[in-house]
Amino acid sequence: KEENRWWQRLVKHGADFTRNAFDIRKVLPYAVAISITLLCTLVGMAMSPYVDEENFCMLYLLGVVLVSCRYGLGASLFTVVLSVISYHFFVVSPHYTLMRSEPPCLLTFVAMLVVALTMSGLTARVKQHARQLDARVKERTYELAVANEALRVEVASRAKAEERLKGAVEELARSN
Repeated sequence: KEENRWWQRLVKHGADFTRNAFDIRKVLPYAVAISITLLCTLVGMAMSPYVDEENFCMLYLLGVVLVSCRYGLGASLFTVVLSVISYHFFVVSPHYTLMRSEPPCLLTFVAMLVVALTMSGLTARVKQHARQLDARVKERTYELAVANEALRVEVASRAKAEERLKGAVEELARSN
């Protein structure tokens, strides 16, 4: 009881930790974007002796596609920016610098951006269609349940009518 009062005093003075806690669902897509970009970078660095640096775009593009399909537009755009920066910093020669004499590869950025926008848009449409389909399935299921109940009532009514008819036929047969 004493502990409860102590907690209530904290809450009264603005220390309600449950109200002020951040929502992990808002941060998770961006944490996944960072993780996937880091994973692409590590795999790319491990494969660098065997693969040309131009082909590493595909590795980062795969990361962009994965994030776009799962987490939507915001996280996919974040992944694009991280991927382009990582690609130019870790893969393109000279390594470990973003300052180059030639401009950064604009085509890489545009291609990843187009893929991210396309995949995010397609994913949003698929999710919207899935929600609409789910709503239609629930509506049809309800309609079928109502029709099923109406049929049960009708079958029960006919069974009672049959019993009454059978009883009337037996009574008529006995009276003759």
